[in-house]
Amino acid sequence: MRIPVVAAIVGVQCLSLPLAGVAQTISAGADEPVELLTISPDSVTRNLYRRTRVRSIVKVRLNGEGDVRDTVSYQEIDTAGRFLRLDTYLPPHAHQQWSYDAQGHCVSLVLYPTPNLVYSYLFNYNPELGSSTHQGLRPNGKLFTISETTLEQRADTLIKETRTQRTLTGEAVTGLKAYQRTTRYTPHPDTVLLLHSRYTYSGQLLSSTATYRLSRQGRLYETGELDLAKAARLQKISAFIKFKIKTLTYKQLVSAMRHTQGLVPRQWWRYDIHNRVVQHTNRQRLNQQGQFSETMTKYSYNIINQLIGSELTTFGLQTPTQTSYTVFSYLPSGLLQGETSNARSEKPVFYRYLYQYYE
Repeated sequence: MRIPVVAAIVGVQCLSLPLAGVAQTISAGADEPVELLTISPDSVTRNLYRRTRVRSIVKVRLNGEGDVRDTVSYQEIDTAGRFLRLDTYLPPHAHQQWSYDAQGHCVSLVLYPTPNLVYSYLFNYNPELGSSTHQGLRPNGKLFTISETTLEQRADTLIKETRTQRTLTGEAVTGLKAYQRTTRYTPHPDTVLLLHSRYTYSGQLLSSTATYRLSRQGRLYETGELDLAKAARLQKISAFIKFKIKTLTYKQLVSAMRHTQGLVPRQWWRYDIHNRVVQHTNRQRLNQQGQFSETMTKYSYNIINQLIGSELTTFGLQTPTQTSYTVFSYLPSGLLQGETSNARSEKPVFYRYLYQYYE
């Protein structure tokens, strides 16, 4: 069975959480190998928007006297609680628009030009034709296809295939063709293993990398990379070492996971007795010498499970340790009312959320 998916443009992601007008609780998450053009926001937030009949959200920044200083973002919501439009006026800038079919599928996402995006980008999903495309739109109105992606289900294995026709670097559009495949294995209900392979258009393997996700009792607690070269050395796989084979077999990958050979953790989550995320750690490698930077976020909740505060600490080799705080307040309906944060400046900055509702 083939299911079309839309390939994401590198570095562009849909914005969520405080921007969306609802903080509530934090859920652990990690990149899936493939996904349909997903509906935003998450189901909990959609239910809240639908129940409170939210039509639009404006996030404003306040001055010291409590007056509006400027507008941070504007969002439009449909009657089902789904995003229709998003405009952010402070970095990172974004201008996005969603549309849906009668069956509730998200069938298109448009990213309009910003200081960081030269062209418009269109992600289209057609359930009836079974096709998905990622296209760019030049200022003269001409469309060009960037990539096409499909997803194939084989028992408990998912295979994502993306054929790229063009690559983008700044304003330059290059006709370099590439073929990528991501295979998602589930050797255990609590283990997901992803093998990412890059090929020439004729099918010659160029390189492979692997990532993993580990869960306990259905809760994600660790994600990271699997160092294929190290795993091959520890398993004494001569073909990988001697003939420079660029990948490992499924059996070899599973053996590496089972014996924790070559695992390089990148993210960790901790939970409290109420299954709420209370700490998230993210480690990023800075160079080939193994130097890294790390961020740790701690979350706190009130007695009705609403997120009321977060503390973000950044550790780095080149910069001193920095800590910032964000505090949330809510309306009786459960929607975000205010936000106070020193993440962007030394002094706390105050934000307010303003809502319009469907009649």
